[in-house]
Amino acid sequence: MNLFTKYLALDRVITPLRVGDKESALREMSILVAGNDLSAEEVFRGMLHREEEITTGVGYGIAIPHYRHEGKLDLRVALGVPVYPLQWESFDNRPVCLIFAILGSSEEKQEMLELFSQLMGHLRSSELRQQLIDAPDPEALFQILEAITPDADPTP
Repeated sequence: MNLFTKYLALDRVITPLRVGDKESALREMSILVAGNDLSAEEVFRGMLHREEEITTGVGYGIAIPHYRHEGKLDLRVALGVPVYPLQWESFDNRPVCLIFAILGSSEEKQEMLELFSQLMGHLRSSELRQQLIDAPDPEALFQILEAITPDADPTP
């Protein structure tokens, strides 16, 4: 198990994600990551608010929208691969092809930062990004992420 699959469950992976814009993507990802124990609307509003402050389009065709819930909550991740790249106002102005939505509590700030770091380190690899984009279904996508070893060098 690595940091990706520790917090990502197969039922929170969607490919293809059939949305046409950033707001629709945020809404769908909020539903996935909220699960049954938190309001998807609360998560959506929190992610949208964060997006208004500064883009979560981090570059390389990746967006990492996130929300920190004030109550006790286990850290979790959802992953979506849009059918078509989405405009996201990313730092590098590239459209987004991979969306990693992260939900955690304010108590898990350090763990969230570690997850961000690992995501960005590994996803700088254009080969890995392309494998994820090309995965035919959620199971294949999850297997690609499972194959990343925890001690692998995340640099390209």
